[in-house]
Amino acid sequence: MQTDLYLVAHKVRGEGTIDCALRIRIGEEDGWIIPTSGHRAYPYWHFKLSDLFAYQNIGGAPLGLRDHYEVSAEPKKNNYTDRETLVRREAVPTLEDI
Repeated sequence: MQTDLYLVAHKVRGEGTIDCALRIRIGEEDGWIIPTSGHRAYPYWHFKLSDLFAYQNIGGAPLGLRDHYEVSAEPKKNNYTDRETLVRREAVPTLEDI
């Protein structure tokens, strides 16, 4: 079974789009399937993702780059029993104040 992923350009609802796709055998013909949706694709352009590394060395992430899910940060701890840490709200003016 072939498991190489490709970047493909194809049409979805009349619009051009780019997806990841698998090249598979469908009956007697070669075809393409979008694995995340299960839909068939009819690409007009494709690029094997494993070939990407032949063109560019991505390397390690730069220091200080924000993480998509920052799990290393501790949640901010508030002491709600200390009046100094509570948020102070200004009094809302009443009709008599206006």
